Amino acid sequence: MEKARFPFASPLRYPGGKTKLAPTVAAILDAAGLGADVCFAEPFAGGAGVATSLLLAGRVAEIALNDADEAVAAFWSAALNETARFVDAIRTVPLDLAERERQARIYAELRGAFSFELGFAFFYLNRTSRSGIATAGPIGGAAQAGADKLDARFNRETLVRRVVTLAERRDAIRVSCADFATFLRSLRSETPDRRVVVFADPPYWAQGPRLYRRSFDASEHARLADALLNDVAAPWLLTYDDAPEIRALYPGVETRPLSASYCAARRKTGAEVLFQKTAEATFRKTRMGNEKIGKALEESAERGGVQRKETV
Repeated sequence: MEKARFPFASPLRYPGGKTKLAPTVAAILDAAGLGADVCFAEPFAGGAGVATSLLLAGRVAEIALNDADEAVAAFWSAALNETARFVDAIRTVPLDLAERERQARIYAELRGAFSFELGFAFFYLNRTSRSGIATAGPIGGAAQAGADKLDARFNRETLVRRVVTLAERRDAIRVSCADFATFLRSLRSETPDRRVVVFADPPYWAQGPRLYRRSFDASEHARLADALLNDVAAPWLLTYDDAPEIRALYPGVETRPLSASYCAARRKTGAEVLFQKTAEATFRKTRMGNEKIGKALEESAERGGVQRKETV
């Protein structure tokens, strides 16, 4: 029943993707008194699993997806705004190593050029590469001798359905390609008639350089903390791998541990943490609200999600 309410809506695959947290995030929004008329903003959108799930579940009215990686932003723009062309490409593109090499060349050569071709190349590599990492090797290996072959994660009609379903809601989806700080500053002016909630899922502290093309160094992690703590007036949620260096950046901010199951070459379970900060006038810590969050946390923990509540 929970899966029906909060569908897996993203056409992309991401290591450590947060789609399973959608029910928990919805419960937190409920407890905070934030209705379904909010704009849910992701400064590090990637596959936007939580945002797209909440949108299709009717839990938020609008989503703002930003990613500094132009290939990711190009995918979202192409899928939402050139949908017929994108769907035709999904249905007709060859699924073999020669085509994958061609798409890899496009991905490498068109960096910086915001185009349909770049967006589709990223999508193709995301669906045919190990763990969804565009720069990783092909599913099944160069010899295609593995149990899974190149097309194992490229179910054409399922992907078409996801793209079309989201494109039907394009008026409620805003896509941008900007630095996270620029995006966060823009939210107030670009959504003047709607309350905003920020959900940030930045590159991991420990695994980021291995998993993402645009990873953070220590100064970037600190810059994000400064932006969230000092520049963002809207309620925000933040997910990270649980590292003491990260916790030190957010003193006193309420946290909930996560048990994140992700696959990058081999399946791993890593400790992660959810930080949450909202204005006291907005975040109502009622008994009913906490009970609802608690129930969502237990259900999410069974799927490898949030476990229990604590304070830094």
